[in-house]
Amino acid sequence: MRCAIFGHNATKFISVLPNAGLPQNVGGHAHYNLQPEELAEYHKRFVKEYGVNIVGGCCGTGPAHIKKVVEAVSGLTPLPREGKPIGAAGSAYTSVPLELDGQPVVVAEEMNTTTQKKEFRELVQGGRYDDILAMAKKLVAEGSHMLDLCCAIVGEDEIGYMTSVLEKIATRVPAPILVDSTEAPVIEER
Repeated sequence: MRCAIFGHNATKFISVLPNAGLPQNVGGHAHYNLQPEELAEYHKRFVKEYGVNIVGGCCGTGPAHIKKVVEAVSGLTPLPREGKPIGAAGSAYTSVPLELDGQPVVVAEEMNTTTQKKEFRELVQGGRYDDILAMAKKLVAEGSHMLDLCCAIVGEDEIGYMTSVLEKIATRVPAPILVDSTEAPVIEER
């Protein structure tokens, strides 16, 4: 469970504000099935077992949900956490420590338009994002812990290229992506 890993390693307050379950299409409208009592029980666990400090609700939660959450967590003390800052890179799916028990961290460099190899540059210039995604997945499957991504091509739209590539791969590849650029606006864009 991600909350356990995150909770035990966090050095700052943690908030959890979930939906009332996954939305279901009922008659053309979003319907959320998680009942107030169920949401309250989850929040109680988050506070007691993972040290969550702030709880609430998002889509599909209403006054009855929040009332039950307040009743369930009032008077609870969040589990104390002894998280220590660690150097790590993160993605939507995972965190990779910058030190892996003395082993090297493998950063794939094949997704770089400035190298002698033309393959990635041609994929970027051609807007072949499915092929770029396939390349990223292959690099991770082959053991890369992180992906270095550089979309700089002299005289071309680096921000546009970087944005387009990240939109295609950031939520579809588990490995952290290192945005590689000498231009601050490119790095700040995402």
